[in-house]
Amino acid sequence: LEESTSSYVTVDGQVQQPGNYPVVAGLTLMRAVAGARGTAEFAQLRDVVVHRQVNGQQMIALYDLRAIRRGAYADPVLYPNDIVVVGDSPGRRLLQQ
Repeated sequence: LEESTSSYVTVDGQVQQPGNYPVVAGLTLMRAVAGARGTAEFAQLRDVVVHRQVNGQQMIALYDLRAIRRGAYADPVLYPNDIVVVGDSPGRRLLQQ
């Protein structure tokens, strides 16, 4: 056993399979979303929020997953207890209807 899986990140919002996923070395935002089976049909890739507790304070960071996938920005590393929320695109949802 080389790595412990007792720590988790939560992936929620517009992903195919929301839930808690084990943190392993090198877990990044793209890998966490991929582990949740990718983004859902109405995902807003420019609106991906990571919630993190730092020294007892809630920190929030906004990411553009589309730009990260293109290589325009580095893929951020996730830490135990992070919560990733992929936003919803009401415009795309309305267009579909």
